[in-house]
Amino acid sequence: NPEIVINEKTGLLVPPKDSSALSKAIIRLVSDKKIADRLSSSARKHYEKNFDFERNFKEKMLSLYE
Repeated sequence: NPEIVINEKTGLLVPPKDSSALSKAIIRLVSDKKIADRLSSSARKHYEKNFDFERNFKEKMLSLYE
């Protein structure tokens, strides 16, 4: 999901239907803990900043119900 996954920042994107690229990305994450930790930490921060449920509900959904 390109809204959440920013390549090399919050995760690793691979081309669709490219099992070789997918396996390389998985092997990279499994074999390099520093990269895996950096990506997961960055992904969590990105999610909390941009996809907060309460804020999104109040800003986008509440007006629909009012």
